[in-house]
Amino acid sequence: MGATAELVYFFRHATVRDAAYVLHLPSERAELHGTVLDILEATFPPPMLEVISAELAEHATMAAAATHGDALTRRSRELHWLRVALKFAAGAFRIEESAKFALRVALHPDADAATSAEAMLQAGANALLLGRRAEARELLRRTVLRASEAGDAKCALQALVHLAGSFIDAGEMSLARAVVEEMRTRAGDDGSMAILAVNCNARLNDAVGETAEAEKLYRQCYQHAMAAGETARAARVLVNLGGMMTETGRTDEARDLLKRSIKLLRQVGEKRAETVCLGNLGWNEQACGNLEVAEQQLMQAAQMAREIGSRMDEAVIMGNLGNLLLEHKDYAQAARVYVEAIALHREVGNRRHEGVVLGDWALVDFYLGDLEAAEVKFSGAMEIHREVRNRRSEGVCVGYLGAICERKGRIPEAEAHYRRAFALSTEVSDLGRSAHHAMWLGMLLKDHGDRVEAISHLREALRLYEVLKDQDGLDRASALIAKASQH
Repeated sequence: MGATAELVYFFRHATVRDAAYVLHLPSERAELHGTVLDILEATFPPPMLEVISAELAEHATMAAAATHGDALTRRSRELHWLRVALKFAAGAFRIEESAKFALRVALHPDADAATSAEAMLQAGANALLLGRRAEARELLRRTVLRASEAGDAKCALQALVHLAGSFIDAGEMSLARAVVEEMRTRAGDDGSMAILAVNCNARLNDAVGETAEAEKLYRQCYQHAMAAGETARAARVLVNLGGMMTETGRTDEARDLLKRSIKLLRQVGEKRAETVCLGNLGWNEQACGNLEVAEQQLMQAAQMAREIGSRMDEAVIMGNLGNLLLEHKDYAQAARVYVEAIALHREVGNRRHEGVVLGDWALVDFYLGDLEAAEVKFSGAMEIHREVRNRRSEGVCVGYLGAICERKGRIPEAEAHYRRAFALSTEVSDLGRSAHHAMWLGMLLKDHGDRVEAISHLREALRLYEVLKDQDGLDRASALIAKASQH
């Protein structure tokens, strides 16, 4: 088979180059790298040196392999350029590259305990975003030890924040609670440290459906962050609070919080948090029926997640994109996106969202009339929700299982499911779902049970739709009450 002259040239050039390189003794190669480093440092201005810092770090590493008298100086230069490369990669939101340099800084023999702890914290946090959960947890635990050695209590607590988040996403709530307790102990009477534990506790309450307590704690954290001038932290709290409010039907207030958050995040250049916020905002717009706006925001958020390399965020946003396709009745494409999102959630170990997306995927079968497949998926999702104590999503699945049972003529099962779904959604203050479940139960009882109780549930649905300002829900509930009252 023939080859172009250009391909032959490049192949031979690389071969000759590598051959020439290995002919030098290791000590000679170290000297050559040191010379290249000297030339580059002398040639380019500081801003350009930052841009090529990854290359300079590699030359410095190779130069540091020398064993003669100035080895300590060479190692010091290596650490310097590794730190510059880490800062540049982090500033450019290159998560994979940032994780690599963070670990090299953390493990460098000349890094003091404080430097090592800060770098290891970055390495662990980035490993979580990249989906390397076991590695991340190990790094975060090591960070706590290093930070304790350095006397850096805040760094230790920040590592524990990420560790608790990892346990919450995986549905390991008892482990998450243990980490929160460890944070409280470490914080002691220091209010600025203790608030980090409060924020984790808010996330934990949010995850298990203790909505009122979560909101109270989120607002406490927001106020503390704003008072302390920590704009980025305050904005991140609003992202979580806005997401929780969207999920529980308070979409108008949630949208205001998310828009306020995204402005703050853009001011301080928090691109990763902005990505999450934009994804939540797209989800909110979808819940409000603004599908075109939602699509633009979700597509932008997905692109940002891919650019920074955050597999965790990409998975969540893809699930939301699947929901948007479901709204458009593009069932085949929605199913494909859900499958991909579930695979990503499994890869990064986000058990909680795996269950959520599995339940969303079940809706495809439900709307297409494949009740057998829908029941299997809803039941599987419900088991995950129970495992991770996600009562809010469990209520959603139980409600649809009730609808499936009703369509199949299993009326006693349907009634039991509807009652359980209404109880769960009410318990977690999911107003939208509470209204739907009350109406579904009322409709069932109107046809198959006690009409007085049916009207009572329909009136509860009407009350909730009034709170939510849901005109379609109000009209439907009113019509059903009128119809049930005629008999």
